[in-house]
Amino acid sequence: MHGNTSAEFIVEEITLFIQDRFQVSDISRISENTELFRGGIVDSMGVLILIKFLETNFGIQIEPHEMLLKNFSTIAAMRDFVMLKKS
Repeated sequence: MHGNTSAEFIVEEITLFIQDRFQVSDISRISENTELFRGGIVDSMGVLILIKFLETNFGIQIEPHEMLLKNFSTIAAMRDFVMLKKS
């Protein structure tokens, strides 16, 4: 999965992961800009799961100083972060 880093692919992979891992039954309630933490979809332990997923799925290394809420608050933020790390 490390090869495809198009924005659409990244969004799709993250969305499917969130739907499956965080048991979101109605994925239509989540858009790229949905606040995942404020919306109660992901909690503090969930962010660690998301970080591990992003590292494994997209072949990136997330440094401790990059573990900021702004990088993981929405699907769009994670997409942008992954694309930046892959560039």
